Amino acid sequence: MRGRLLLWLLVLVLGPMTVWLAAERNARRWTLAVDHDQVVVSRGRDFLFGTRTIGADDPALGKIYGPIPVPAGTKLGQVEFDDQVALDRALFEALLPLVGAARAGDAAGRERAEAMLGRLSGLPGLTAADLDRLTAMRGDFAYDAARGDVREALRLVRQAWRRLQAAGNGDGEHALEASRMATALPAVAATLDDLTAGRGPAAAAAASPPAPERR
Repeated sequence: MRGRLLLWLLVLVLGPMTVWLAAERNARRWTLAVDHDQVVVSRGRDFLFGTRTIGADDPALGKIYGPIPVPAGTKLGQVEFDDQVALDRALFEALLPLVGAARAGDAAGRERAEAMLGRLSGLPGLTAADLDRLTAMRGDFAYDAARGDVREALRLVRQAWRRLQAAGNGDGEHALEASRMATALPAVAATLDDLTAGRGPAAAAAASPPAPERR
């Protein structure tokens, strides 16, 4: 009799604890998959089974783990993880190559890739080395954007030169000033042209004299 009572006590004590441990383990489970050209993250519910997909409107996790747009045709088999750090590492390794490939794509693709970089930067499980790789990638995108800015500047300088030439050839009140301005722009255009071609700017015609020594 006493043995049966002890057995029932063990069941009453260990049963709820076993259920609680199983529910806690399920809550730590994460799933990663591609759905309709989006990477979606799901998390286990605080129950024995079941998961919930994290939406962009999730107040706690949506900003980091909400759906992430990816290029059409991206393949990523459904993967499960037992902790959040493993999920973050998998997201990082899966998405960073997509970001790098987008550098050679169109403007819309590069814009999506830069947004993806921002999302990856928010993953809490990244290492210092991972963050360094993200910083380097952001530098590459900044360089590409700067090259585009220089090309646009070259276009505008050439356009301004043509307009100043037309103004200088006319009899308007600013004809002389326009001619003087026009003479300065070819050198600016040459420098910008060198930069857009990936060459260093042309060397200055003469070096600046050294500053006099102070006594």
